[in-house]
Amino acid sequence: MFPGIHGVGCRDVQSTGHTVSTVIAKEVSVLIIPRPRSIMVEEKPQSELIRLRKEQNKTRRDEVFGGLSPAELAEYDGKAQRIHELENYFLTGAFAKKIL
Repeated sequence: MFPGIHGVGCRDVQSTGHTVSTVIAKEVSVLIIPRPRSIMVEEKPQSELIRLRKEQNKTRRDEVFGGLSPAELAEYDGKAQRIHELENYFLTGAFAKKIL
């Protein structure tokens, strides 16, 4: 019935009328297909800042209606830190250009 599997049998259970299959495998083959890897394209700092601000705004709206789980709060804090880093990057870059 199944190639590579020996000892397949079916028996009828009289009390319920259902058929029960019993499978005893001497050898089993498993085929593992790797998932395709995604290619990350490096995001420009300005695009990243815009995206993160949008995500933070959505999170704030969600928080009003249902609160945040500890994992969501940690993610929110991480994004806030990254926004702060990017804003400093732009401020120091703009300041450096004014000096030069």
